[in-house]
Amino acid sequence: MMQNKLSFLFVLSLFSNTAFAAHPLVTEDTGMQGLDKQQIELNMDHVDFAGRRTQVSGLTYTYGLRDSIDLYANLPLTWSQPSGINDVALGTKILFLEKEELKLAFKAEWQLPTGNPKKGLGSDSQDANLLLVGSYDLSDWTVQSNLALTAHRFRDTISHKDSRSVVWRASTAVLYTIRPEWKVLADISIAQNELLSRRNAEVTRVIGIIASPTPDIDVDIGVQFVQHNSGLEKRWGAGLSLRY
Repeated sequence: MMQNKLSFLFVLSLFSNTAFAAHPLVTEDTGMQGLDKQQIELNMDHVDFAGRRTQVSGLTYTYGLRDSIDLYANLPLTWSQPSGINDVALGTKILFLEKEELKLAFKAEWQLPTGNPKKGLGSDSQDANLLLVGSYDLSDWTVQSNLALTAHRFRDTISHKDSRSVVWRASTAVLYTIRPEWKVLADISIAQNELLSRRNAEVTRVIGIIASPTPDIDVDIGVQFVQHNSGLEKRWGAGLSLRY
């Protein structure tokens, strides 16, 4: 039973928040694509946790419905065995306040149980993610913060009866612009434990670099450390964003 719970939590750690933020960040930003503008994001990560090594990636397409409204779809994949599609996510981000250096946005995301949980692909849960997103720009520094709620609706409620149906997450990221083409970042997230029997929070720390050779291209590398119930997950990888 405990092994099944830990496997379930491992799956959630890989895929439940895939579409929340631009790689390598955990914290979502308030940036918008603009009317009729589009973006494609591709990332690849190597995950090492509890003696298990996994290669995962994400492909996200974003369309600017209006200057203040984005629509997006995210397709997460596992390349190591067993390989396949994980839980697809659809969502929208709405910028509702822009005042000098401060911006506030709301993000709603629906995660579909498209993966095969019997193969360790996906969380076997239909999730609703709601985020309040804030950012503050001051010269070369940018601070981003999120407050998030995730509601799980498990298809197999008996297997996950000891798991919380609603969990919260709070995170903050700091980015420093060395020059227009280079940014360094640090990010920290605290999330409520998925297990009802555990009170300790899950803590995620991220450090990374973003290079922008042109205004429409971002290339990033990052390292992420996640403290789970049963150990430390290490994740490192790279990402590419193209806007047009």
